[in-house]
Amino acid sequence: MKLLAARRTPAFKRTEAAVLGLYLALTGWVAIYHEPWTDEAQAWLLARDNSLCALLFRRLHYEGTPGLWHALLWLFCRLHFSYAAMHAATVFIGVAAAFLLLRRSPFPALVRWLLPFSVALAYQTPVIARSYSLTPLLGFAICVALGAKKERPLLVALLAGLLANTSLIAVFLAFGLAIFGFFAQRTELPPQKKNRLAAVALFAVFGLFALYTALPAPDTNEGQAQALAANPRVAAVLAQLTGSSARCTAQPAANCVTGNAPRCQPATGNATYRHHAHRGGALAALAHIAALAFFPVSNLNLLALAFYAALIYWQWKHKALICSLPLLATLIGAKVLPFSEHHTSVLWAAIIVTLWLTWQRIDSQEKIKFDSVFAVVLLAVLVQQIAWTAFAATYDLHHPFDGSVEAAQYLETNAGGRAIAGFNYHSIGLAAFAPRNLYFNQSTAYWPWSCAADSDARIAEALSQHPQFVVAGESYDGDVSWRNQILKEKPAWTRNDEDGIAAMLETHGYRPTHRFCGNQPAQFGFSEQSCEVIYEPQTTDQKQ
Repeated sequence: MKLLAARRTPAFKRTEAAVLGLYLALTGWVAIYHEPWTDEAQAWLLARDNSLCALLFRRLHYEGTPGLWHALLWLFCRLHFSYAAMHAATVFIGVAAAFLLLRRSPFPALVRWLLPFSVALAYQTPVIARSYSLTPLLGFAICVALGAKKERPLLVALLAGLLANTSLIAVFLAFGLAIFGFFAQRTELPPQKKNRLAAVALFAVFGLFALYTALPAPDTNEGQAQALAANPRVAAVLAQLTGSSARCTAQPAANCVTGNAPRCQPATGNATYRHHAHRGGALAALAHIAALAFFPVSNLNLLALAFYAALIYWQWKHKALICSLPLLATLIGAKVLPFSEHHTSVLWAAIIVTLWLTWQRIDSQEKIKFDSVFAVVLLAVLVQQIAWTAFAATYDLHHPFDGSVEAAQYLETNAGGRAIAGFNYHSIGLAAFAPRNLYFNQSTAYWPWSCAADSDARIAEALSQHPQFVVAGESYDGDVSWRNQILKEKPAWTRNDEDGIAAMLETHGYRPTHRFCGNQPAQFGFSEQSCEVIYEPQTTDQKQ
């Protein structure tokens, strides 16, 4: 069958051009209607309001991520790009990745034409503007460099180093690609050996810089980073490395507002997860790894299992198991790092890279046919992927992904220059639409993730100034989670932020008047619901 025949010579013909045009139309159309959410706004505000040095060497220590995406946004801001134009940039990045796949990948025609419309490539990375948008482009570029007739170890090291600076999980993917490139190259000529040693040094510099920028500051109040900095010795080392001498002196209960809150209780969803995560030991850990591998492929465990079994058999038959090294490294990263459904696009990119390297490694002169069983399984996976894309795109076109746009429009119409207070990280989604700091009680337009600047810990102080409007963000787990792929351990539609803010606002005479929510599509459901809730003072009649 010609559509599943191995590709002999890279080319970009009319069919590829038509596929790329359709891809551009789809991603561009959906991006126009996409409502950016808090994580997109946070990165934009950090880039807008900081110098490049402050961004890379100070602020990112509170974000827990390398800074290539933030540096790119910093450049966009200095070129006077608008917040909306950020999504035009991600569409362009997605188109560039799709072009590389169509023009240079070794995939058979049918696989090559369908892959760009998988949900990670057609929705998660070109429409949602986050650092993961860069992962497919850089991953595919590395595959092209590794498949070149002439070895280019320095180019591979440069591209892998840039990939490592997109996100912490991408550090693992980049490391897997770098190791594969080092061992897969067979040239033993002295000049090439010298270049390979230089490539190792170049990648090490980029990788260490990525780890440095993501190193947590000792005064961070963000989740696991705060727990890490709780150890005095660790905090001292972090202070030396990050240049921040401050430190959180207290360890409040998870997801609680301290000091002023009338009540303080852990989030139901998080408590349930902790209960299940510690049961089962090694068996549960193995199930988690399987869930991480299965989730980006299919919500049908049998189909995902068949995909990996057929892939491994196909690679083993052609002595290409080493090509799975980047995927294995990425799965390790997903296991050891905080991982959510938002990161699955990196795992899917790692899967495509694995397929790319496998096809490249098989000598085309051997005329080896594409394994028929794996062909059927892969096409079934791609059909479901395209169905996921259709669901996500249709939903985003007709429903809000996040409530920030509607909430910002409401405040613009009704606030009229009056004082606005903001609490909870999800309130930052509105701040990117304002030319300056939207909330009088927050020291920065972005969320600082610092104990020293935690506005949630000073609610009573802010409310004593009687703001006319208060914005409080909320977040709920959706009905789709990678943790439910096998063990079904995360309950749906449970609130993540039971922090006492709502009760505190009601105690001070505020009531919720408007709620603007959006759902984030995942598979055939939603991974999260995020809301911006507007509170206003109760009138005398309302109190009665």
